[in-house]
Amino acid sequence: MKHLLHYLLGAALLTVPTLVTATSAAATAPQAASPVTRVSGIALSDGNVWLATQGGIVSLNATSGKSELYALSDAETEGPSKAFGNEFLSICVNGNEIWAGSKDAGVVRISGGKMQYFTANGLRNLNGAIISDGKGGVVVGNAELHAYDGSAWTNVMLSEALPSSYAFVKALAYDSEGTLWYAGENVTGDLFGSYADGKVEPVKGIRDIEGMAIDAAGHKWLATHSGVIEYGDKVVQSLTKANSAIASDHISAIAIDAEGNIWFAAGATLYRYDGKAVSSTALPAEDNGFKVNAIAADGGVLWIGTTEGLYKFAEGKVEAVDYTSQLKAAGNTEIILPEAEAAETWIGSPEGLIFVDKAGASHLIVAGNDTVNTITKIAVGKSGTAWAAVSHSDTVLIRSNGTDTQAFTTAGCPIAREGVSDIALDSQERLLAATTGGLLRFDGSSWENLSGAGSPIEGQAVKKVIADKADNIWLTIAGKGLYKYDGKSWTLYDKSNSALPYNNVTDIVADEKGTIWLTTSAGDGTNAGGGLTSISGDTWTTYNTSNSAIPSDNISNIMPYNNSILFLISGKGHVSAFNGTDTWASYDADVTGCDNHSLLSVAGEQCNNPVWLASIQSRGVTVARNVSDEITAIKKVTTTDVDSADKAVYDLSGLRVLHPVKGQVYISGGKKFIAR
Repeated sequence: MKHLLHYLLGAALLTVPTLVTATSAAATAPQAASPVTRVSGIALSDGNVWLATQGGIVSLNATSGKSELYALSDAETEGPSKAFGNEFLSICVNGNEIWAGSKDAGVVRISGGKMQYFTANGLRNLNGAIISDGKGGVVVGNAELHAYDGSAWTNVMLSEALPSSYAFVKALAYDSEGTLWYAGENVTGDLFGSYADGKVEPVKGIRDIEGMAIDAAGHKWLATHSGVIEYGDKVVQSLTKANSAIASDHISAIAIDAEGNIWFAAGATLYRYDGKAVSSTALPAEDNGFKVNAIAADGGVLWIGTTEGLYKFAEGKVEAVDYTSQLKAAGNTEIILPEAEAAETWIGSPEGLIFVDKAGASHLIVAGNDTVNTITKIAVGKSGTAWAAVSHSDTVLIRSNGTDTQAFTTAGCPIAREGVSDIALDSQERLLAATTGGLLRFDGSSWENLSGAGSPIEGQAVKKVIADKADNIWLTIAGKGLYKYDGKSWTLYDKSNSALPYNNVTDIVADEKGTIWLTTSAGDGTNAGGGLTSISGDTWTTYNTSNSAIPSDNISNIMPYNNSILFLISGKGHVSAFNGTDTWASYDADVTGCDNHSLLSVAGEQCNNPVWLASIQSRGVTVARNVSDEITAIKKVTTTDVDSADKAVYDLSGLRVLHPVKGQVYISGGKKFIAR
């Protein structure tokens, strides 16, 4: 972008003429706090004021005072901490539509009284800014930019927003040339720049931006933690506490009215700058944490959204606007979600093995407790038959189709108590059992020892086992590298003859394309990890922090899901995803609901973000009412008549629902909604 000035702020800031005039304003504090009191964004449309609030989207008629709430759940009873998906941070008008960005449940469009949610890749969290592109589409800002043209989303990476950092776009604005400007906060540096013609051009030196407005001359006015900054083609000016008698340099919101006046807020004070002088108006704040989040100019009227509600400023007076006491749910609101599809799920836990059928009902197949029948691993074939590995019991394996169940005990099969480390099924649904005594295969009637005399793994403990699309068997032995068995011969891959980072392979999976994915560690007490390695034919590729955007080299668990690889970051509570080519995403404990050390495993069913998280303390994983929070294994039945999990609907306990009941609260795609 031409004329961009790259700089470091300092003594070069120009002083602005300062004349502060105090304007007295009599006003009362807004209504009592409720989940919709906190206003984070304001948009104006045809006499209506639209509010992005903590409890949903509010439509307020500026003349009659009538207000309606668009929300996915009952915010008044759920409360802000439980109204998952109801907190909105940004809002805009796009023709006859209203668009709003949520904190943790994607982006919503309201058109004709109907709400539709979008949760495309990257839209999940902190959608702090949204703007109409003037062509029928919108652009959303969070840690990157997301453009919607009416049919598809396009992601635009911001070079400043590193995958491992906290980056949060808080403002978007177009200049007169049609260039889009973005601004926000980034823990590792700056987050300010322009986007045009497919190219991002960052501007360096301006940090911690809360808001932005562009004047008729194309100058960008920025609300920052260092005062108000005016950024022009070659000029940077500032309004600060030192040069303008502003009470605080922490500016939280900014707007420009039709006459070119700059309006901004610091704490509980509203300021106006006309290019020569600054005047101020006190806002009636009752809370020490009071903050102005948004300012919108409508002719001679200002609408001010705060942590304590909505204010109206007109003719020099501030008035608190009551939009909650008569607030009603929008009567014609219809939540548009994909149709629920039937599916079956198997759940393992310390309480035993549970089967959730296509009607959403759960069945306890084998009961357990802390000392017997704890399920540690589940494998499900295309026929729907499930195998479960069992610990703390003389029963070591269970096979069930949901109706008929067979137990395999130490007396009836060649496996010792506590002997199963891992299980898998090949394309013929033969069971592969990795045990402390080697590798066994069961064809439904007889057992075969694949690690017998003459085998390179004879007598060794097998940790992990999988079968790829060609029925090659891949297995791991601690510290020994990776073994492949094609049915006739064995091949050992280690550091001496392959690109394996370390000989200690900790996990291994095969995706639908036949690619093998594995993780490794040094195994020498240094906690060094080898990142994520793929094997496709003869091509080995390792992704680590030195050559990719992977957030950590220490990975504890991996699985394929929806054409991506999901993996856990050891000891951090992070779930990450990689699409296999160029896109990385990471979800921390704030999203997963898990503490930093509680994640045990990850499995590919739709519930929360969008995976089942098996953990000690995880939201949304108690999938049967009599099961504890510690889920050890979950598997979806992958029969050909089951569609992708992103169309699933669950009740609040996590059980599958085929026919949602009107008025009840459900979960789909990681967000709550009320069936209409």
